[in-house]
Amino acid sequence: HMQPPPSGASDGTAWLLEAWNEASGNISTWPESLAMGTVGWRRVKGQGIDGSPLASRVSGTEWSWAGIPGLAFRPGGELKTPWGSGVWGAAPKGVDFHDKGFCASAGEGCLFAD
Repeated sequence: HMQPPPSGASDGTAWLLEAWNEASGNISTWPESLAMGTVGWRRVKGQGIDGSPLASRVSGTEWSWAGIPGLAFRPGGELKTPWGSGVWGAAPKGVDFHDKGFCASAGEGCLFAD
């Protein structure tokens, strides 16, 4: 368990500490899964790109993030950003992401970028 935050720390700090201690105290019960409990957790470069209509439309395109250009989805899962290199791919099908609209609609799936 982590030590408590110093007095005067924000309420969010106490909540994060409790969440961390609860999660880390139960690591042995975590299931082996590729389910994305938190969209954005590390995935494998290019995972799911083959056979994904959504990924085929995004591959080779360049986007902006918060108005900053240069987010490039290169073929094979290579991601180039103004902040450095990363990976991208398509999330596994059939996973309930509880994303409240974050992923594409009409069953097209969800892409990740790390």
